[in-house]
Amino acid sequence: MAVSAPVRRTPAPPKQAARRPLFLLGIGMSVLAFLLVLVLGTVIAGRATAGTAQVAVVVAARDIHHREAIAAGDLTTARVPASAVPPAAALQAGQLTGKVAQVDVLKGQPITTNLVAASGTGDAAFLPIPSGWVAVTIPAGELQAVAGYVAAGDAIDIQATLSEAALNPSAASPRQLTRTVFRGVHVIRIGPAAATAGPVVAAAQGVTSSLTVLLTPCDAPYMTWLVTNGSVRYTLQSAKDYARTPTGPDPGCAVGVQPARVGPAEVDAKFGFTRG
Repeated sequence: MAVSAPVRRTPAPPKQAARRPLFLLGIGMSVLAFLLVLVLGTVIAGRATAGTAQVAVVVAARDIHHREAIAAGDLTTARVPASAVPPAAALQAGQLTGKVAQVDVLKGQPITTNLVAASGTGDAAFLPIPSGWVAVTIPAGELQAVAGYVAAGDAIDIQATLSEAALNPSAASPRQLTRTVFRGVHVIRIGPAAATAGPVVAAAQGVTSSLTVLLTPCDAPYMTWLVTNGSVRYTLQSAKDYARTPTGPDPGCAVGVQPARVGPAEVDAKFGFTRG
């Protein structure tokens, strides 16, 4: 009787070989997770660093009031975190110099470009009139105003010429009398303001029909009387002789005092046209 041969079975793979793919997969996932954590941490750290980085922005060096023209001395810089920089913040003083504040800006406040307006737009700038002074417009022309060489910021002496009859109607043979009536008068504008809305602008220099100057409220009526009853001409001082532009009231003309009546006698007494 024949006996069949026993069936040979394939030996089972070792357990270690079966686990190797799972081990490699675990290592790969660990490396991937590490890389993801590294990238995410770098991004978060970068954002945190960007948020705390210091940026220099332009701020007000003093309180700047609505309708004030901004000068370089009104500005300074301050460093703030990048995350705290307001939109449209000015990063250079040149972006703001010469423009007009459209709102009150407090000292230390970052100035954004939407808070100011360029010349010819927005609210008009105030004329630079110190406390206790007034702006007076006087006639000008080529022969009156040094052929147009007077510019805003200059200082002029004002001469007035009158007929003696304007001071003394009974004068038999009226003379033409000339006196220098005001010295070192500061010119703040040349010519009329632009017709368009916005900050007051005028020619910097040239032949024009008028000059706008600073006078005390006490002197302004005398200037009006002289222009009305005589003629005026101006001489231009050397820039080396200019007195400082006033910053406060003149001691000789208290703020709020009602100017005295001005007539021929008061003009002659003040300037001495008929003396000598």
